[in-house]
Amino acid sequence: MGHALHSLCFLVFPLVFVFIIFNLGHFLFGKAVFNHPIARHTYSLFGLIGTPIHELSHLVMALLFGHRITGVKLFSWRTKAYVTHSYNASSSFQVMGNFFIAIAPFITSVGLVHYLAFRSLNFTIDLSVDPFIVFGNALTLAPELLLMFAKSTEWWQFSLTIMLSFYCVPSNTDFSNALRSALLSLPVFLIVAFVGTMVFVDLGQIVGTILFMGLLSSVTSVMWWFLLFGLTFIPARSMNH
Repeated sequence: MGHALHSLCFLVFPLVFVFIIFNLGHFLFGKAVFNHPIARHTYSLFGLIGTPIHELSHLVMALLFGHRITGVKLFSWRTKAYVTHSYNASSSFQVMGNFFIAIAPFITSVGLVHYLAFRSLNFTIDLSVDPFIVFGNALTLAPELLLMFAKSTEWWQFSLTIMLSFYCVPSNTDFSNALRSALLSLPVFLIVAFVGTMVFVDLGQIVGTILFMGLLSSVTSVMWWFLLFGLTFIPARSMNH
């Protein structure tokens, strides 16, 4: 059970940490970025892959939990992409689904990165170690880990990982939806983590991928929001005529 609790911490903490970093950048710079044509189109251009994956993750998970899909926009140059859905509030299964629907983009990004680029790397977490000790070590070693990843992957793997790390972070709306069913979902998460420690031999490596994506998403969020905000200082008057 101790390993299961540690696994749960390794899933929840990176997700919450990167959510705070990403949405802090969105809060500080989002209005300026999305009101500036160059910055807005740059955001959309680099999200050609990440944004549809983000929304498809929501869509698939909503369907799995029996929600009724009321609207879908996987990508747009001018407005935000979205998936809207409704559910039966008296169904515990569908209410619980809100949590998994909200974090689906992060789960998808972890799965894709683990399968496409991370299986060959030896970044396995010892689930018996205190998670906070591991978090501290990971933050200290973050630059070295990112450099090792860049050197050991193909250019397309690295590029895809960078895009996923930024565009598959749950938004503020996603997190609000997750909180509605967090208490209902927590026991399920614990059971899944416990079964995972018993069944999956390489769970430590999967947890390592989760932790790595949390670190990478935090770094790319800071760098990308600052870069996009920097683009807002480019005069765009001529583009508006």
